[in-house]
Amino acid sequence: MKRADIVLIVVILAASILGFFGLRQVSDTYFLEIIFDGERIHYEQLNESSTSNLVIERIGRVEIEIVNGVVDVVSASSNPNQICVYAAPISQDSWNPNIICAPNRLTIRIIGGAPVVDVII
Repeated sequence: MKRADIVLIVVILAASILGFFGLRQVSDTYFLEIIFDGERIHYEQLNESSTSNLVIERIGRVEIEIVNGVVDVVSASSNPNQICVYAAPISQDSWNPNIICAPNRLTIRIIGGAPVVDVII
């Protein structure tokens, strides 16, 4: 092995370690995002003490309730099967923090926070 090879290996390892630890963006901030027909119509910071009621009237009336950071669809007038009303409430700890109101073209989701670790080797 030549000296240039060793220098190259050290530079690549240093860049990898710096990229892994130095450039990671870990955030404990969560946001509620509501998208209608591909366009963001509502965006707010969400925490464990967030409590409010939202009404979306783009296609019919969709009522969303936020209690202690848990988001739930209470009613959807133009959704004949009430799919999003029967969907499980979502929070920052949910495995799949999305509620989809397909007939209403409405997506409710929680974004942000630290990435979830699936596997540790």
